[in-house]
Amino acid sequence: MFSQGTWTQKTALPVSGIVRGGAVAFSINTKGYVATGTDKYPGDNVYNDFWEWDQGNNTWSQKANFPGNARGYAAGFSIGTKGYLGTGKDVQFTSYYQDFWEWNQISNVWTQKANFGGGIRWGAVGFSIGTKGYISMGIGSFGKTKDLWEYN
Repeated sequence: MFSQGTWTQKTALPVSGIVRGGAVAFSINTKGYVATGTDKYPGDNVYNDFWEWDQGNNTWSQKANFPGNARGYAAGFSIGTKGYLGTGKDVQFTSYYQDFWEWNQISNVWTQKANFGGGIRWGAVGFSIGTKGYISMGIGSFGKTKDLWEYN
């Protein structure tokens, strides 16, 4: 029996000595996924690694690295058995991204999709409802945003 409102620590991400921030996360069925990010704010390094956490056995396994530029503060969401990741920035605040990628849980393959329609963006939020994904807010070319974009 589970109590409401309690926290239980699970296995930590198995990356030696790296404290990760600005990463992307989404879930597909009973698996959680974490990708990209920086090692501290504003970050000395950015990463393109991609990890799967299995709820059933509380273990992490590395998946195919994200093939776009390493980045932090990207946005992501999932639809069905596919995960999506895009936008973000590099560690020096000199490159900002609007590229968008799809990851297939079954084949473990990344495929580039059409660029995010809202232009360059970092620090945005991503979520999904049913068969649609959404990216909103963040910081773009002209500063902070409050727009909402739908991906079908």
